[in-house]
Amino acid sequence: MTSSEDVLGTPGLIADGGMLAGWGDLTTPIEAIHVAWSVTAALLGELSDAAPSLVLTRTNPFFAPPRGFDPAIVPSDDDWVSKVESDPVVARKRALFDSGRVAVAFAPSAWDLGSGATARSLELAQFTGWGAPEARPEAGAAVLELAATQTVDEIAAAAAEVLGSPRALVIGNGQARTSSVAFIAGIASPAQLRELLRDPAIGAAVVGETVEWEGAPYTQDAAAAGRHLAVIAVGTALSENPAGAALARRLAVEHPQLTVQNHPTDEATWMPHEEVHA
Repeated sequence: MTSSEDVLGTPGLIADGGMLAGWGDLTTPIEAIHVAWSVTAALLGELSDAAPSLVLTRTNPFFAPPRGFDPAIVPSDDDWVSKVESDPVVARKRALFDSGRVAVAFAPSAWDLGSGATARSLELAQFTGWGAPEARPEAGAAVLELAATQTVDEIAAAAAEVLGSPRALVIGNGQARTSSVAFIAGIASPAQLRELLRDPAIGAAVVGETVEWEGAPYTQDAAAAGRHLAVIAVGTALSENPAGAALARRLAVEHPQLTVQNHPTDEATWMPHEEVHA
């Protein structure tokens, strides 16, 4: 029989210190693994009657570090969740955790596929089907050459379509033309963008997002200095969905005795109809 602990101990799956928290009994035998960028209440409800399983998630199931709810809670407090359960959303989520037969592991490093942030970016670039990407580990990025030169707006529209987003935010000149496109899954930092700017051929970077007061003004100031790199933000979750799919495929190969299911995250503005309120 295979337990959640056995899965989490898969060589190269999680970096040292890469599992940040766990809930449920990790020693109980399981029948399935669920890969989910975000563990939502809807997913937990779906799994409440499912076979005993492990949910592997990249994001904090309780939304934020403890100090995001209460500044008095110190980061080292192992029982911080119980101390914020006066928040009704946290309380409902905790009840769903306790009512199901699932163990949950918050292990963001698993999405790095044993190769660091560049692996996530390579999966994103490959997912587009636009060509064979080249790894740029110094930037945690991947770069590929398009078959033909396109405007940044055209690249943004194509990226949104292939990733299932209704839009992509363009920071920079949408009418600029390029055939060299970089990809950074997740949040693109100024340090990563700086490394891309060292290559004058790269005209656009498809990223999950940039922090508005970091990456965006950095590229704007770079443009003012004469170096133009348009940034196309498609959403962090959507940019990391390809890595989640690759992670699920890997787990299916390494644990053939278990059912492995990937749960890609929808574009963030989507909400079930019954939960929409006027």
